[in-house]
Amino acid sequence: MQDGPKCPNCGRPLSYLKRTCTESTEYELSVDGCYEKAENDSEDCSGFVCPYCGYLIAYDETEAIEFLRQSK
Repeated sequence: MQDGPKCPNCGRPLSYLKRTCTESTEYELSVDGCYEKAENDSEDCSGFVCPYCGYLIAYDETEAIEFLRQSK
C-alpha cells in the first residue's frame, strides 16, 4: 500500500496543500464622498503550505502537484 506525502515539518499525512491569496483593490474617493472602484486589482499569493502547521512546502503549483503525487 502506498502512503501519500507527509509534511516535512509536522509529519502529518497530506492529501492537499493550502494556498493563501490576498486581493488588493483600489478605490477612488471623489469630492462628494463617493467611492468608485478603480481598474487595478491585484492578487498576491503565497506559496503552498501544510494545512495543519503552515510550513511552506512549494513555491508554485507545479512543485505543489509534484509533492502531492509523491508516495513514501
